[in-house]
Amino acid sequence: MIAYTPSYDSGDFDRWTGVPIGQPSTPSSARTGIADAAYFGIQVENNILALVRASVASPFYGRAWTCVSGLNTGDPIRISDSGTVALAAASGSGTSDVAGFVRDKDSTGTTAYIAHFWQFTGNTGGTTGARAYLTDAGGISITAGTFPKVLGIYDSATGGILFASPLSLASCVAAGSPSSIGTGADSGTSSLAARLDHKHALTFSGAPGYVGTGVLDSGVDTGAARLDHAHQIDSGIAKEITKVSISGTAESGNYRDVTIAMLDARGETTGSRRLVEAWLGDTGYGWETSTTPTGFFIVSGTTGNTPTANTRLRGITDANGNMSFHVNTDGVITYVFHVSVCGKVSTLNLAFA
Repeated sequence: MIAYTPSYDSGDFDRWTGVPIGQPSTPSSARTGIADAAYFGIQVENNILALVRASVASPFYGRAWTCVSGLNTGDPIRISDSGTVALAAASGSGTSDVAGFVRDKDSTGTTAYIAHFWQFTGNTGGTTGARAYLTDAGGISITAGTFPKVLGIYDSATGGILFASPLSLASCVAAGSPSSIGTGADSGTSSLAARLDHKHALTFSGAPGYVGTGVLDSGVDTGAARLDHAHQIDSGIAKEITKVSISGTAESGNYRDVTIAMLDARGETTGSRRLVEAWLGDTGYGWETSTTPTGFFIVSGTTGNTPTANTRLRGITDANGNMSFHVNTDGVITYVFHVSVCGKVSTLNLAFA
């Protein structure tokens, strides 16, 4: 029996055309019986192997791909151009989509044949049952690369089974450890992290986008995505829900300055003017102080009127929703600065020594 092995550049490589099985004749001798059995066996083999051609992957398996001579058998590859493959690597999002592994190469070293599955050996540092990742240099490791790509499973400390994987884990799971549910973040073994906590915040550090505040951040290391109950509010509605931020300077020369800023429901500046009423009190959420300071006036913003001199003021913020006040007094005393915006009152203690 003559065995036929197609050459790499042959269109028949890894393909067999099925041949109908004929009925062997009744052997008239031992020799013809052997010949008929051999003939029958070849037909069965051809028909079984013809199933490869009927499979979805067969055209890919039998296709000759242009490659660089530096590719080695077993290397993970990506499709870099039409009819061309190159070494896949986890160092970039455009180089980490693994289409297969170099199954064989022709004698020139610039034509490769690809398999979708591969068994690798000779690796180090693996653990049986652990994931096998694509590395930034195009190798296989138990440690994920910059753009995590799971290629298979270790079946020993030095090898395992690989499969082609175009999917990235960057926005799905923390490398090296499962995501956590609770108040803490689980960052695994890389900069990736996934967290779901009682504040309804879902945070991915290193993920490709930023969801919530309208800012797109595609950074690999510093990228973040956040979705919580505040950031789900439409930007137009959020601007109408005002919160007040108050800060005060340290005492200097018997005076202190107070700055207020209008923020919307998402913590962003409102970008609009607000009517403000401010006064000094002796206790929190109390009315006007009985000890009038030396001076109390608006530094930035528009002064409307002064219901009570040096104690109570009305005015309008600047176009960004900000306003500053100046408080001047002698002696040791603590005033409670009050500000009312849209009926909501906020306070800040101002101690003078």
